Amino acid sequence: MLSTFLTTSYRFPKSRTASLAVAAAVAAAAMAGFAAMSGSAFANEIGIQFVGNVSTPQPLQASDSAGVVAQTNWNALTGSSWTSQALNDNTGSSSGATLTGSANGDYFGGSVTDTPGDVKLTSGELFNGWPGSPALSFSNIPYAAYDVYTYAAIDNNSRIETIEVTPTGGSASYQSFGTSNGGPAWVLSNNPVAGWNGVGTQPTRPPSATYAEFTGLSASSFTLNWGAPGNGGLNGVQIVEVAVPEPATLGLMALAGVGILLIGRKRRLA
Repeated sequence: MLSTFLTTSYRFPKSRTASLAVAAAVAAAAMAGFAAMSGSAFANEIGIQFVGNVSTPQPLQASDSAGVVAQTNWNALTGSSWTSQALNDNTGSSSGATLTGSANGDYFGGSVTDTPGDVKLTSGELFNGWPGSPALSFSNIPYAAYDVYTYAAIDNNSRIETIEVTPTGGSASYQSFGTSNGGPAWVLSNNPVAGWNGVGTQPTRPPSATYAEFTGLSASSFTLNWGAPGNGGLNGVQIVEVAVPEPATLGLMALAGVGILLIGRKRRLA
């Protein structure tokens, strides 16, 4: 391997200070290159806002930034039923992904107040009853690996909501949490459950949250369902690509490791 070759064959300058400087320069140059290239490996996103049935609708505009993974160019959708709805990505270009499905209806949301964009994102919602019969299907996801963020700052503080995500050909995952009527910031649900889990099926109310995250998906499509006794809400969905390091980036990381190995070897030999 390259690291083995360099650590066994490299001849340091006679000066200990100079040799350490050389090794440090190798590591620093590699890390600088990695930092410069890392911007090109940032993830892409597809954001969907459900505008809801609000007296003064607040659809996200193309320049509005919102979400836990902040992005612009959200798809601001009105109504509560869609068939092969085309979805743009965070650049405003067609992603190729589509949305088909429906909810029981739409309503006003709970308005997280973290940023102006988040206020808009959570101003409306889709609602489903228990255990959430209508579902949303997302197809032709263009990412090899991705996470799904589901936003649920709803109009009521007293419910227990469950959100389900099922990748095509895979198993369903569930998160259950106490609903929260907005708040100053996003609160992540950390209460995975085995299935639909609401009032009467658990001894205590789970911690409150305003969004749930489902990680490690790779299927080209998935379905999303949600519900709560008394109706559960969904403000929006965000599909976030998990970037895979490019070969050149991996090479720079390896080079940085070699530099660190050289420093350590020289210190041991000193």
